[in-house]
Amino acid sequence: IFVHIGLPFAVSAQLAMESAKKNPHFQSVMSKYPDVDPASLAWRVDADTWTDKELDVFVGSSGFLKPKVKKAAVPPPSQ
Repeated sequence: IFVHIGLPFAVSAQLAMESAKKNPHFQSVMSKYPDVDPASLAWRVDADTWTDKELDVFVGSSGFLKPKVKKAAVPPPSQ
C-alpha cells in the first residue's frame, strides 16, 4: 500500500477528487473533455479552490500541469 500524507493513497486520492467536485467550475470544464475520466487524474485536495483557467489547464493536460500551491492568507498583526 502506498501512503500519501499519512493516509493510504487510495483514500487520499478519493478525498482529493471529492474536493475537486466541489469546485464550481468542475462540471463545465469536464464537459469540454468528455474522454477524460476524472478518477484517472491526480487531484490535489485544494482543487476546490482552483480557478476556471487552472482547472481547465489541469484537465486539458491530463493532470500533467498543476496550479501553483497558493499560500494561506496571513492575517494582519493585531495592534
